[in-house]
Amino acid sequence: MSPLLSNIYLNRLDKYVETTLLPFHNRGDRRRPYLPYMRLHKAVWKLERKGQREGTRQMRQHLQQLPARDPNDPDFRRLRYIRYADDWLLGFTGTRREAEGIKATLINGAVAFEDGEATGTYAGTVLKGRLAS
Repeated sequence: MSPLLSNIYLNRLDKYVETTLLPFHNRGDRRRPYLPYMRLHKAVWKLERKGQREGTRQMRQHLQQLPARDPNDPDFRRLRYIRYADDWLLGFTGTRREAEGIKATLINGAVAFEDGEATGTYAGTVLKGRLAS
């Protein structure tokens, strides 16, 4: 396929993703704090404030291995879309089920999963030649 023809088709994909998928799947400004990290951070801070620095070194090393933000925050979802020439990539921060729903939406053009629940639309029905009823 010529680069010009490819760009025409992918322009339609760009507009669809930017106007439909991104607003629907992006939720939350930032992830909530991760409670185990915050508890340990507060304990280290209290010990250092009291002048007890002996045990805080190991605690800080453990603290560096924990995420500061909750990796499984149910109120945070982020969909990223990147296209360079004829290559495109969708990156999703969320559950696998929701990611598969986004994939099915791209194949069908209809939402297959909404709020984690199946809508009855199946992936691939348009590409396989059958129309979704």
